[in-house]
Amino acid sequence: KRFTVEEARPPTPPKRRREHTTRKGERLPLHQSVEDDEPVDAVEVRVRSNPGDLRKQNTQGDMPLHVSLKRGSPTEVVALLAREHPPAVMEPVREIVPALQYALEHEVGDEVILSLLEACPDAA
Repeated sequence: KRFTVEEARPPTPPKRRREHTTRKGERLPLHQSVEDDEPVDAVEVRVRSNPGDLRKQNTQGDMPLHVSLKRGSPTEVVALLAREHPPAVMEPVREIVPALQYALEHEVGDEVILSLLEACPDAA
């Protein structure tokens, strides 16, 4: 029997789920919710139950808003995170560029940009 190229290739391993922790090893459930593409209602429950998690950074220095921009989260999730913690809009992503600039450079979409600007008008 002859094999096609696709059949001859080894199977692609499943994508590893990224675990979000602080540099001290503390788990970050809000970051994880965003990473796992949970619906906006679930993310909002986490925000309401632990608002301080909006300010926490993972081992890469990202706050939940940054994770949402990198993941391409729905506009509703980005807007919620920006609205609940507007300073994150101006915080650098990986200490390089502010979240708003990151969003602009990565063409996340007009609705996302508008939600960031509405949450933090000083960013304009």
